[in-house]
Amino acid sequence: MTERKPKKETERESKPRRRRPSQPRPTWRQHAGFSVFVDRSEKEPEEWQTRVYHGESGEEVVFPGADIKAGLSWISAHAGVPEQREKAQAAKPSASPAGEEPKIDLEVSDVALSEHVQQTSLEKTLRADLRFSLSGTKARDTAERHTPFRVETYAVDLESGDPKLVASEQGELQERVFEYSTEQEFPVPELGRYELHTVVVLLPPEEAVARYRGPVIEVVP
Repeated sequence: MTERKPKKETERESKPRRRRPSQPRPTWRQHAGFSVFVDRSEKEPEEWQTRVYHGESGEEVVFPGADIKAGLSWISAHAGVPEQREKAQAAKPSASPAGEEPKIDLEVSDVALSEHVQQTSLEKTLRADLRFSLSGTKARDTAERHTPFRVETYAVDLESGDPKLVASEQGELQERVFEYSTEQEFPVPELGRYELHTVVVLLPPEEAVARYRGPVIEVVP
């Protein structure tokens, strides 16, 4: 009977470890910054408003009520993020030509101001008659879905720069209708000079905002 001798273990040659190349860390730079404020009035009956401030442009918009969704729609329209446009395109196939991104254009074409006297109280009011239109490759689909919209009128004090929401209303787009007209009636402001700012917003899931500046109001004694 022969005895088998155990084989000697050979020492493994140590190989130098390869270092993985370090990945460059991304450099981040703010593209768009927004602040959202929900305000509550101190007077009775209690009122609410939602303010959205755009840090890059210094622009601020006010929505009546605690309407966070309307604020998010405004943010999305102003952020200019490519991913948001890609998601909107993937959500619904478009009949637009290949390579062309479906879009929707909203435009306020005219705002006419007139003065009225209430027959019951003889109180003077101002009426802003405005027209806005819908166009673009997504206009037909957007109108067929009866997408809700909001129209707001602001009086901006030309001396202090303070904006004040004087009228607002909400409606729905109608199928095969691409031009709209509406009236915004509000009390005459206090003495001073004001510039009207009109804002039309398509509410989520759409992302379209149109603005119109003027006319200027001068309230004298």
